[in-house]
Amino acid sequence: MSSMTHLSLFSGVGGLDIAAQWAGFRTVGLCEYADYPYRVLQKRFPGVPIWRDIRTLTGEDFHEQTGLRTVDVVSGGFPCQPFSVAGKRLGKDDDRYLWPEMCRVISEVRPAWVVGENVAGIVSMVEPVGEPELVRAELTLRTDSEVRVYDQRKRYVLAGIVEDLERIGYAVQPFIIPTAGVGANHRRERVAIIAHADRE
Repeated sequence: MSSMTHLSLFSGVGGLDIAAQWAGFRTVGLCEYADYPYRVLQKRFPGVPIWRDIRTLTGEDFHEQTGLRTVDVVSGGFPCQPFSVAGKRLGKDDDRYLWPEMCRVISEVRPAWVVGENVAGIVSMVEPVGEPELVRAELTLRTDSEVRVYDQRKRYVLAGIVEDLERIGYAVQPFIIPTAGVGANHRRERVAIIAHADRE
C-alpha cells in the first residue's frame, strides 16, 4: 500500500482521485455534496470516508474518521459558478462560493501539497476589498450640499486565493492549462493552483 495519501474535496465522480491512484496515491477521504456523484464515489472507493458537505469537514473529524492528522496532498476543484463567464459572476455573493471552506480545511489538515482547480474566468475576475474610502468631499455651488466621492479598493480573485494560502504558510504558483496541452482538440482552459507547505 502506498504511503502517499490524498484527501479529495469537491470530488465529483472521482476524476482527480483516479488520477491520484494512477500516480501512486491512496485516497483516504472524499467530499461530495451531489447525490449521484456521491453514489459513484461509494462504488469506486468502498470503505473510504465521504463527507457530504465541506462545511462539516474539520481536521479533528478527519482524524477521527481516518486515524490521520495530515495527508501528502489535498486536491479540489472548488465550485466554479461564482467565477465562470457563463454565469453571473457573483463571486462572494454566490452561495456556492466555497473557496474559504477549502482554505479552512487546508489550514486544519496541513497537507504538504495542495492542488486546486477552477475555470479560466477566475483569472480576470476582481472583487472588492475592505470598506470604500472617502477620497474627496466638496460643496456644490448651486445647492450648498456636500458631494462625497468614494473609492473601493479591488483585487483579482486569484490574487486573493494566493494570499489566503500564503497567509497559512504555503508557497503558491497558479498555472493556466488548456486541454489542448494534453491532447484534446479544443482549448478549454483551466487554472491549476499548486501550493507547497513553506517548510524547510
